[in-house]
Parts: sequence; C-alpha cells; structure tokens
Amino acid sequence: MSASDYLIRLTGGSPPVIRSDWEVYLIGNSLIYKKEQCTPEDTEPTFFLHLDPVDAADLPVWRWLYGFDNLDFSFSNHLLIKRGVCAARRELPDYAIAATRTGQFTGEGRIWEGSFDVAEPAGDGNTAP
Repeated sequence: MSASDYLIRLTGGSPPVIRSDWEVYLIGNSLIYKKEQCTPEDTEPTFFLHLDPVDAADLPVWRWLYGFDNLDFSFSNHLLIKRGVCAARRELPDYAIAATRTGQFTGEGRIWEGSFDVAEPAGDGNTAP
C-alpha cells in the first residue's frame, strides 16, 4: 500500500481540521496528527491537547479548577510511521467537547498550535450536531 493510500485509509479522505506544522484530523472519537516528510526531530517535542468540555462537570475533579482537560502526549506512545510519513492517533474522552486546542511545545515555548470548535451547546443543554 502506498503512503498516500495509507493516509487516505487512516483519515477516511476527510480534510484536516487544522493545517499547521502537522495536519490534524477529527475522525470519529479520535484525533489523527499527520506529517509528511517527517523526521525524528519533528516527533520529539511534546504534543499538547487541551479540551474544553460542553459541560465542565464532565471533567475529572482535578481539572475543575482549570476548566479544561489536559491530554498532552508523547509521539513515541502513539507512533504510526509509513515511508517517511508520521501519524499519531489520540483517542478523545467520552464527554461532549466544545473546543480543542493542540500543538507542540518544548521548554522554550510552543512550536505550533491550532484550535477548532467541535460542538456548541444548544438552547436545550444538548450538544448541537
């Protein structure tokens, strides 16, 4: 299978929700991070993933103070590489998510970042489609 066929299979052919140093796709209940012509240096910085829930009560109790969930991760724990293309898959929690902020950082600061809205609360308190 070619690298492009592999990526289409991985992302379902959907467009990315973020285009930056990495492309980020929302596929079902997962985020897929993809970078073509990837080097080991591209995967070293930590990825940050901050989720704003539709209902703050869905957060783990230790995150209530912050108002968002922090699901930072290391690429090495989510590794998928095929012919110079790097991809990482990060499962999302089971609660409704209003917005997502993600990117990579080092001790010196953020390298790249992007954000997108996932769902907005409807007037009845349910999540809009």
